Amino acid sequence: MSWFGRSASTAAAAPASKALPPVKVPQGKPVLLIGFNEASRTWEVNPDAVKLLERVPGPLCTVAVCGRARQGKSFLLNTMLGRLTGQELPKGFEVSPTQHSCTRGLWMWSVPIPSTDANGRPCNVLLVDCEGVDAVDQGQKHSAQVFSLAVLLSSVFVYNQLGAIDAVALERLAMVCELAKRIKERSATSGRGGGQADFHPAFVWLLRDFQLQLAGAGGSRGGKGGISAGQYLEEVLADVRGGGGADEDNRNQMRATIRAVFPDRDAHTLLRPMLLEEDLNRLDKITFSQLRPEFQKGVGDLMVLLHSKEQPLQFAGTMVSGRVYAQLAGAYVTALNEGAVPQLVTAWQGVARAETQRAYDAALASFAGGFREEGVADEAELLDSYQAALSGAVKLFKESALGDPQLVGEHEERLRKVADGRFSAARTKLRAASEAAAEALLSAERAKLRSMMEGAGASLDAIEAELQRFLAEYDRAVQGPWKYRRASEFLVNTAIGGIKGVVGRIIGERDGALRKVAEGEAHIAQLRVEAGRAAEAEGRASGLARDLAAAREQLARAEGQVASKGGALGEAQAEVARLSAQVSQLEEAGRRLQADLAAARNEGSRAAAALGAAQRAGAEAAALREQLAAAQAVGDKAKLEAVAAEGRAASLEARLSAAEAAGRDAGALRAQLAEVEAAAVGARDAAARAERALDEERAVASSKLKEVTDLTAQLLREREAHTATREALAAAQQQQQFASTPAGARPSSPFSESPGPSPAVVAGDVARARAALPADVSSLTLAELKGWVTEHMLEDEEFMGLAAKSKTRKADWVAYVKRRAGLPA
Repeated sequence: MSWFGRSASTAAAAPASKALPPVKVPQGKPVLLIGFNEASRTWEVNPDAVKLLERVPGPLCTVAVCGRARQGKSFLLNTMLGRLTGQELPKGFEVSPTQHSCTRGLWMWSVPIPSTDANGRPCNVLLVDCEGVDAVDQGQKHSAQVFSLAVLLSSVFVYNQLGAIDAVALERLAMVCELAKRIKERSATSGRGGGQADFHPAFVWLLRDFQLQLAGAGGSRGGKGGISAGQYLEEVLADVRGGGGADEDNRNQMRATIRAVFPDRDAHTLLRPMLLEEDLNRLDKITFSQLRPEFQKGVGDLMVLLHSKEQPLQFAGTMVSGRVYAQLAGAYVTALNEGAVPQLVTAWQGVARAETQRAYDAALASFAGGFREEGVADEAELLDSYQAALSGAVKLFKESALGDPQLVGEHEERLRKVADGRFSAARTKLRAASEAAAEALLSAERAKLRSMMEGAGASLDAIEAELQRFLAEYDRAVQGPWKYRRASEFLVNTAIGGIKGVVGRIIGERDGALRKVAEGEAHIAQLRVEAGRAAEAEGRASGLARDLAAAREQLARAEGQVASKGGALGEAQAEVARLSAQVSQLEEAGRRLQADLAAARNEGSRAAAALGAAQRAGAEAAALREQLAAAQAVGDKAKLEAVAAEGRAASLEARLSAAEAAGRDAGALRAQLAEVEAAAVGARDAAARAERALDEERAVASSKLKEVTDLTAQLLREREAHTATREALAAAQQQQQFASTPAGARPSSPFSESPGPSPAVVAGDVARARAALPADVSSLTLAELKGWVTEHMLEDEEFMGLAAKSKTRKADWVAYVKRRAGLPA
C-alpha cells in the first residue's frame, strides 16, 4: 500500500476510456479558490468560493493543472473547458501574451461540469488553475506551496511543462511531493479532518511543444513506433545506477518519492498549437478549429486519457461533495501556514544549481539575441545564423556554469534542445511562409493563364511570354527544396494542359475553314447551274429574234402586194412605207435588245470569273443597270409606235371606204390592208415578247450578279482565313511538340526558344501529296484534280484564278497540278 492508501499501479493498468460528448452548462467564470495575503504572509480560502462549493453535490472530481509560469496552463484549461462544453472559443481563465503571469494562487471554474468517472459513475468535474511556479516575482517557497496545494486538492493532477523532462523538473516535483506529505501529516495530527481523506491523485505529466522522437534506453526506438510517453516517464523515474555516493542516493530518493506519491501516473505530449509567433500571442482569440490539426488530435487524446484517470475524491469512505472539499482546502491551508516546508537539498547544491540556472538563462538569452529567425533568404542562411548563435551561447554557458559535470551537462543538453526547438520552429515557419507565397503566386498565375487560354483569340506567343515572366518572378520570390517540384507540377497540370486545349481549338478552326471552302465550291457549282439556265434564256431570246424576222418577211410581202395595185393605192403605199419605216425601227430596237441581252450575259460571265476583282464587278454591274434602263426606254418607245401604227391603219381604212364609194376596187385594197394590219399586230406582239424576255433576263442577270459579287468577297475572306489558319496550325504543332518535352529538363524557363514562323507549304506535305497522285495525272477528272489540291491544302493565287473562270480546260488544271506536285510538265 502507498502512503495515499492505494496500491501502486502504472498507466498501462488504467481502464480504456473514450472522450465524453460535450454538455451544455450555464456560463461560468474563474473564481479565486485559495489566495495569498501579502499583509499577513499567509494563505487564505476565498469565502466566495466556499459559498459556491457548498452548493455543489458529490461526488466531485477535480482536475488541477500546475507548472512553470508563462507556459500555457490557462490556455490548456480553456481548451479543456471548450471540449467539455462544446464551445469553440470559451470565455474562460485569463490568458495573457505578456511576460507577466495572469494567475495568482489557485482558481476554480465557478460552474462544475456534469460528467462520469472512469467507471461510468456520474460526477461533477471541477477545473482548477494554479499560479505558475518559478515566476519572477515569487520565491521557491511560494512556488512549492502552490504546487503542493494543487497536488493535495486534485483527483487528477496535470503537470504542464515545455519540452522534455529534466533533472530540475524532477527535483521540483520531488520537493512538492515531500511538502504535500508534510502538509497531509500535519493536517491529520491537528485534528482538522484532513487526515481521513482517501487521497490518491492520478498524475499526468504533460509535455508541451514536444518535438523529439521517443526512443528507448540506449537510443533504441523499441520498434517501428518507438516508446510511448508513459514508458518514457517510467524510464525517467527509474533508479539511476553508476557513480554511487550521496548524489546518487539523493537522485534515487527523489524518484522514489515521486513514484510513491503518484502510483497512478502517465505522460502525454502535445505539439505547438500554432506555428507563427504572432498567432501564439493571440491564442485567446483563435477558435479550436483554427488550431493545428496535430494539436487538435493531441487534445482529443489528452481528454480521453484524463477521463480514464477521473476518480472522485473520498472522505472516510464517502464521496466528497463541494462542502467537504472546501473544508479540506481550509485544513491544508492551515497546515501550510504552520510551517510544513521541506528542505531537500544542501546549501551548496542550491547555490550551484542556481548559478547553473542563471548561466543557462544568460546563454538562452544570448542565443535568442544572436539567432536571426526573421528576414533570412533561405534555410542555408537560417542554419548559419543558428549555428553561430548556438556556438556563442554554449561558450557563454560553459564559462559561467557551476557544479558537478552531470549538472552542467544536463543544462547544456537542455540548452541545445531548446535551441534546436527554436531552429526547428523557425525553419518550419520559413517553409510555411515560402510555401504560402508559392501557393499564392501559383494560384494567381493559374487563374491568369486559364483566362488567357480559354478566352477568344488565345495566342501561344502571349502565353509563352507570360510563362517566362512568371517563372522568373517565381524563381526570385520562392525558396525551399520543393520549389522546382511545385513549378513542375504547375507546368504539367496547368500550362501544358491549357496549351493542348488552345491547339485543339486552332485545329477545330482549321477544320471549320476547310468546311467553308467546301461549301464555297458547292456554291460555285450551283452558280454554274444557274449559268446554264441563263443559256436557256439566251435560246429563248434567239427564238424571239426569229419571230421578228418572220414578221419582217410578212411585211415585205405586204409591201409587194400593195405596190402591185398601182396608183390607186398611192396613199396606201405611202402609209405602208411609213409602216415599213416603223417596222425597221422596231427591228433596230430588237437588235439593241439582243445586244443588251448579250452584254448582260457577258457581264454575268465576267462577274463569275472575276473572283479577285470585286470592285470592277461592281462598276460593270452599274453599267449593266444603265444599259437595261436604256433597253426599257426603247421598249416603251416601240409600244408607242405600235399604237401610232394602229391609228394610221384606221385612217387608211377610212380612206379605203371613201375610195370604195368612188367605185374603185376596194376589195383588193381591203385585203391588202388586212395583211398590213396583221403584220403590224405581229410586230407589236414580237416587241411585247422581246420586252418580257428582256425583263426576265434583266432580273436573272441582276440576281446572278449580286450572288457572284457576294461569293467573290466571301471566298476572298475564307481564303485569307484559311491561309492564317494553316500558319497558326503549323506554329501550334511546333509548340505542342515542345510542350511534350519533360518539364524537368529546364525548370527555370521551359519556353526559351521561339518556334519561328511557319512556312506556307512544308516539303513533307508536298511529298505526301505527290505520293497520292497516279502515274498519269491526266487520267483524273476535273473534280478529282481540284479535290487533290484542297485535300492537301495546296491552294494558292493561281488555284483561285482557275477556279474563278467559268470555263477552263482540263489541260490547264493538269498542268497546274503537276507544277504544285513538282512533276515535270
